[in-house]
Amino acid sequence: MNIQRLVLIFVLILACVQWSACGELPAEAKKTQVLMSKVYEAMRKDGMTDARDDRGAMRRIPEFHNLSAQATGIWETVLDNLNAIAPSKSDQVMLLDALSTLPPETYLKAVHKSVDLYKQGDFDGDILTSYFMFNDGPNWGIFEVNYKNPEVVQILNSLRDLFANDLKLANTIDHILSGKGKVTIENNIKNNPDYRHRSINSVLLDKPITDPNFEKKRSTEPVASPKAISANTETSERSDMARGHDFRIRSVVILIVIIAASGIYLSRRKSA
Repeated sequence: MNIQRLVLIFVLILACVQWSACGELPAEAKKTQVLMSKVYEAMRKDGMTDARDDRGAMRRIPEFHNLSAQATGIWETVLDNLNAIAPSKSDQVMLLDALSTLPPETYLKAVHKSVDLYKQGDFDGDILTSYFMFNDGPNWGIFEVNYKNPEVVQILNSLRDLFANDLKLANTIDHILSGKGKVTIENNIKNNPDYRHRSINSVLLDKPITDPNFEKKRSTEPVASPKAISANTETSERSDMARGHDFRIRSVVILIVIIAASGIYLSRRKSA
């Protein structure tokens, strides 16, 4: 075996190692998958198999609270790896419902990022609008209440452009941006028994919570506990993302080397 073949074999082995490492999920994302499987186990005991069946019942499961606390601590990593962590629609609905417990300002950032991911083809449109943005989780009404907020306006206008053929969604967005959505929210809180435990103060951006009973009311919903999230989460998350980026760069370099080495080997073989 000549030196060219040895070099080619070595490069191929190295490329395989780097490529497999590139596709590997960060450790925290793997933990998210484990917690999701525990939620499914608990759901099956209650006769549920799909997260879309009864999200209200799913939110009452203690295992879902654990998932929410963990996933909200690494929400950027979760969104960047959404299709790998949650390959099915049921998985994605469960995971995004867990992220809907993020604090209002962070939740809005997550929605903005999700819209950007949709533009890249990495996000299901129906799940984005029906299950993440306009749901009845802790951030219910955030767009209606903050319809004048510049980021809210930007997200909704971007959404209207992306779903130009969806007349129902366009009407919903127009209703929100006109301010009529906020009136609807206020009327629901006032007159609908199902919504009387809500408070618009809970989703006001850059405003303190003024309802003294709000924390007590909100404690009945699956909200991520700050104590359950490590102080080093953001650092480890960025580190995981950086390592993944480095792996991708190295993989591209290795592929270029493979092509070059193969070309040299084949050309020399023909000339021999």
